[in-house]
Amino acid sequence: RKLAKTLKGFCLVYLPHYLGIKPADFHPELLDVLGNPNERMIEILGFRGSAKSTYGSLALPLWAALEYPELYPFIIPTADTSLQAAINIANIKTELESNELIKQDYGIITGEFVEDWTLESEEEWQAKNMLLSTGVRILARSRGQKVRGLRHKQHRPKLVIVDDPEDLEWVRTKENRDKTERWLRGEVIPAIDETTGRLVVIGNQLHTDALMARLKRDKVFKHLEYPLVKSDGTCTWKS
Repeated sequence: RKLAKTLKGFCLVYLPHYLGIKPADFHPELLDVLGNPNERMIEILGFRGSAKSTYGSLALPLWAALEYPELYPFIIPTADTSLQAAINIANIKTELESNELIKQDYGIITGEFVEDWTLESEEEWQAKNMLLSTGVRILARSRGQKVRGLRHKQHRPKLVIVDDPEDLEWVRTKENRDKTERWLRGEVIPAIDETTGRLVVIGNQLHTDALMARLKRDKVFKHLEYPLVKSDGTCTWKS
């Protein structure tokens, strides 16, 4: 239980089934930053297979909801498509329902899909809007969807994770790249709680003018960059 106070300890204790290979040298730094509530604007640029999504879109919201519900009563994980957003939240629900050690240490925390908002179809809300018995709401969104103005009771979003907001086809045109940045700056950032809210943007190097490349020039963000290092010592990005 002491270990679970940190994100790294939580992963080691409760999510070992996701840690099937030896950790990378950068994983301790990544987990320390993700688990630090004082790091409020974070960009994580990593190669595919670096486990950035496992830690950012699964472990982080699960840890925040279970270990610090008073700090993170409203969590919004986002993805590039509605399908991926639904998958992300379903993975969280699976751990709550099936992880025996989580149930032993935190009790039976139900995660009911609810439909108390009507911004999209009833079917979509039942798949992406989860209210935990602890009072924490986890609401999955996809690129371009409304985030600004959403509240859970009196709470604005306290933790927003933007995971792979673009794909290779999407970033081909400047119009699409501009749309993504407008959504992030016009919908996502203004939605976050001004005093304690956190934003984590996770992605890969898809284009020299894609969102992740643009954010690298933004000094408001803390930047973590993990390229793939080949055996000969050279670095490249693996998409």
